[in-house]
Amino acid sequence: MKNEISTIIKEIIQEQSNIVGSRVALDRVRSTKVITIEGDNIKILTSPADALKKLVKSFEEIFGDASVEVCDEVIKRHNLFKK
Repeated sequence: MKNEISTIIKEIIQEQSNIVGSRVALDRVRSTKVITIEGDNIKILTSPADALKKLVKSFEEIFGDASVEVCDEVIKRHNLFKK
């Protein structure tokens, strides 16, 4: 699951970068304090679900519901949280 979360996080960062620019997107990732990025490597410093939740929340705080929709679309593509 952790590898899949890392993939989702990378895709969310890419999608958000396309909208707000990579500097801003990476600043939002760093603001979570639970995800670090070194090159193409993502390190999750908490549970994968918590990291994903904090990442989505960090974009929502600045960009609102539209950014949450972008994140949701990435997550849905992976069917990670199927019921």
